[in-house]
Amino acid sequence: RILNISSLLDEKSDFSVTRRIAAVRRTIVFFFLIGVFLSFKLWVSDRLFPLVSVFDTIPALIYPFDYILIFLLIILMGINLFHWRNTLNVIILLILLFLFIQDQNRWQPWVYVYFIFLSLFSLSRKPSGNENCLLLCFRLIIMGIYLWSGFHKMNLSFINGTFKHILIDFLGFQN
Repeated sequence: RILNISSLLDEKSDFSVTRRIAAVRRTIVFFFLIGVFLSFKLWVSDRLFPLVSVFDTIPALIYPFDYILIFLLIILMGINLFHWRNTLNVIILLILLFLFIQDQNRWQPWVYVYFIFLSLFSLSRKPSGNENCLLLCFRLIIMGIYLWSGFHKMNLSFINGTFKHILIDFLGFQN
């Protein structure tokens, strides 16, 4: 029997939407893990830059407890990459919330975008029937990020300063 490719790509096909959701989930978790590895010092308290806690009453985790927590986060994300469990995702989100409260420097744009994406997976309890809504939410978030970024570039400082330097330095145009 020949596999019909057009049926896999059909918007109404449950198979294609389910596979797209799984691909999006794996991509988010994978690149979140890459980001954590690339910014490892951001996630531990043993660094030159000080921790800025949200609340003064919550003490910062000290070595080795901060390493234990971050390695637990990495292990849980690795497990969730291959064997998705909503319970594990909720635990990951709770660990991330605790780490966010520990240090405001961890509130990087890429971190909270991934956090929002992972939260959406946990909010959609029963995946069947919600796939198209979930994909729409992801699209709206990405569109919102690009619109907000573009909105902040609509100012005189960007046009007279940054954009001018882009044209001169990178593209070789002269004044």
